[in-house]
Amino acid sequence: MNAIFEPDNLLELALKKAADDPASRPQFFRELLDSKVLIVSAGEKPRLVNGVVPEGAKITIADVEHGGRRCIPFFTSAARLPSGTEYLLLDAKALFQITRGAYLIMNPGVAYGKEFFPDEVARLLDGSVFEPRERYVAKKATQVMIGQPSDYPQELVAALSRLYGSIAEVKRAWVAFYQNPERDKEGGLLIGLDVEAGDMDRISGQSGIVIESVPKKQKYVDLVRYDGSGVSGYFSKQKPFYQRSAIRQFLGKFTQ
Repeated sequence: MNAIFEPDNLLELALKKAADDPASRPQFFRELLDSKVLIVSAGEKPRLVNGVVPEGAKITIADVEHGGRRCIPFFTSAARLPSGTEYLLLDAKALFQITRGAYLIMNPGVAYGKEFFPDEVARLLDGSVFEPRERYVAKKATQVMIGQPSDYPQELVAALSRLYGSIAEVKRAWVAFYQNPERDKEGGLLIGLDVEAGDMDRISGQSGIVIESVPKKQKYVDLVRYDGSGVSGYFSKQKPFYQRSAIRQFLGKFTQ
């Protein structure tokens, strides 16, 4: 495995940041979907247009064994391939579309890479990776227990703080432990977000990518928009773990 990884392009820079910091993973997914990647053909090369495999071209892609299964490898730059290897350039989104249902692996044998499972590829293609994984709506009035976590999720709130620092719409964020008998007997974490209603789904989706990437003891993490009512009212008397500074809010109005 390569000991040194010097990013050759924006995708590799995003990959390295995402591997080192879960807060950077939403941006990595966005960069990947807008990037071209390299594949190794196992058959006759298709006709190229401006050096790129055009839409509708027939391609046979080489595969490799990884983790006990056959995977389709792809690469983020020529520097990640053995010297002299012939390759084809293809839009990452097109690669995901033509290999639906397959397991893929980015940069096999390289210090920075990633395995992609079929369900994750499907979520990247339909955009649901950036949306909440599921929505819970209380079917009836339910009393919940809520309070500060006895085992504070320091790593999680630190990662979310870094993410929210890059999202101008997030004003404040809180964390609590809560137990909802309709949801789960063991209880989990609740993240309160001070955002506009129209921004909640998008920000929840990005939060979910980070939450899934950080080890935690709790079984689940839910998010709720803070509006001072219902369960979110608990946060009105609590100190947020993230608060956007007044100067950042002011500057954000001119950078959106």
